[in-house]
Amino acid sequence: MDEPSADWNASVTNRKGSGEPLLSWLFQKCARLQVALDRRVLDLGLTFQEANALVRCVEAGEIEPGRLAMHLGRDRGRITRLIDRLVTGKLVRRGPHPRDRRHSVIIPSEKGKRLAQQLAALLAELENELFRGVLDNDVRWMARTVSQLQENAARIAGAPEHPAGRKRRGTAKLVSAAGKTRKARVGR
Repeated sequence: MDEPSADWNASVTNRKGSGEPLLSWLFQKCARLQVALDRRVLDLGLTFQEANALVRCVEAGEIEPGRLAMHLGRDRGRITRLIDRLVTGKLVRRGPHPRDRRHSVIIPSEKGKRLAQQLAALLAELENELFRGVLDNDVRWMARTVSQLQENAARIAGAPEHPAGRKRRGTAKLVSAAGKTRKARVGR
């Protein structure tokens, strides 16, 4: 595997200051990765996230928006907009939830199913290309590190993570960045 890039070394060296260079570096790399992945699926008329969502919908047969949000690591607002774009492209449709008429499920269209076959192969190829030269141990280390960063970010923001992407109902103790606490109602 190649040596770390010069910008990584500079960020690590400067981390003892404010920590800002490392965070900036991380966000910059994530943004570049997103752009690179989007470019690979753009010819099919989708972003990488839309392609991933469509494949998930087809694999599931039908899926609740909240579960899709959990799988993709997105909040419900972003998932709603993403689903709206897939509906506009006639790749999925919203249908009634079989057990709860207040909710809906996302159902892939025939057009969406055909496109998802192409996308599944392309996404697998992209994953192989992206991790070429990266050791399995490094991938596991990265997964643990990113998970820890996510937990730390949730703690810093005072936003507890909820299992299955669902909001808990009742009250929660929220902690501000200044350390102040308050109770707030959570849920629908």
